[in-house]
Amino acid sequence: MEMGRRIHLELWNRTPSDVKELVLDNSRSNEGKLEGLTDESEELEFLSTINVGLTSIANLPKLNKLKKKKLENLKSLDLFNCEVTNLNDYRENVFKLLPQFTLSPRL
Repeated sequence: MEMGRRIHLELWNRTPSDVKELVLDNSRSNEGKLEGLTDESEELEFLSTINVGLTSIANLPKLNKLKKKKLENLKSLDLFNCEVTNLNDYRENVFKLLPQFTLSPRL
């Protein structure tokens, strides 16, 4: 099932701001991006995206109330032009937070 349709079904006559939990497991992601989730989902505390084929979280809206972000299957992270790279030892801290990462040669 397409991710946007899955979100529509999960809302079940509620507005996005009423939803605290959203399970999108096994839905299809076009181009590996999150689709159909907007800043209106400001009360969202739990979001599951197991087996949806995400390759980017570029479309992930600001979800300040998410309680836990499990990223154990995340394989790469592009921090180009990200302010975190200005911090001392940011690389070491990224590898501590995400131990599944390995260094790969730059292309």
